[in-house]
Amino acid sequence: MPGRERKIWYNRPMSSVPLSTIPVKPIHCLALLLALLSACQEAAQLPSTPIAQVRSLATAFISPTPNADELRATQAAISPTPTPPTPTITPSPTAYVGLFIGRAELDGGFVPARAPLFANLSGEPTAEFTCQTPIDPNYLRLWQRNPDLSRELACPIQAAYGWQGSAQIFERGVMYDDPSTRSVWAIAPGQRRVWIQEAPPALNPAPLLGPGAIIPQGDIGSLWAGVEALRLALGAPQTEAIGISLGIQRMEGGTFLYNLSSGQIYAFSADGRLLGTFNPPRPDELPTPFSPLVRPTAASALPAQGG
Repeated sequence: MPGRERKIWYNRPMSSVPLSTIPVKPIHCLALLLALLSACQEAAQLPSTPIAQVRSLATAFISPTPNADELRATQAAISPTPTPPTPTITPSPTAYVGLFIGRAELDGGFVPARAPLFANLSGEPTAEFTCQTPIDPNYLRLWQRNPDLSRELACPIQAAYGWQGSAQIFERGVMYDDPSTRSVWAIAPGQRRVWIQEAPPALNPAPLLGPGAIIPQGDIGSLWAGVEALRLALGAPQTEAIGISLGIQRMEGGTFLYNLSSGQIYAFSADGRLLGTFNPPRPDELPTPFSPLVRPTAASALPAQGG
């Protein structure tokens, strides 16, 4: 038509059209922005669906006859129960019984009664060890037949010897002395205690006894008066001191003390425990030849020790 411009449209690839030539109106941008915001809000409001976790119990089959690999796997999976430590026992100090004072070995002042002799008597049991110093035959069989005694006393520290001493009987025990060394032994069998002291301090026991009582004399009286526990254990004197024949052998763990006049052997430990009283060996139990400990020819003629 005359007077009007005619527009011709044709297809062109979008990629060939410059973005600057595409007409974009503001209203179109606003609409696109609103659409995007609405889509984001709807996505945020969508409820989340929880995912259920399915659990199942798996039981491992253990073969009644597992092979070597299965055994190793089983052992590796088992944690051993720790063994509780054994409690350590702290030894307590030895509770000494009685009172022990004095030397264990004498440097002099004794006379051996015979040549040393150690004999393993035929057919008799022996102790668990042998000794360098001979055990006197008066004590040998006793030592051999009592394992507890031989373990307690062990071996001699000097040869046996005998001397002329004195004894005094008390209500519940006896006291002996050796005037050559001023050694005193107090034995309370009922309490299984022994007190030993050399040269006890001189004390007067008379004030401790009533009128008319027998007063112990010399070192026996001094020791009796000076140790209260000893005095309570023995009680009061019952006889005057009398001269007797005694023998002794000191051991590593104690002493054999032999009253030859009464025929009684005492064994006691170094800490003052009376281990027992024993009868002396019979003549047929002594080795041959045998020289006994020195015995006095007239014990009753010896004066009592009052020194």
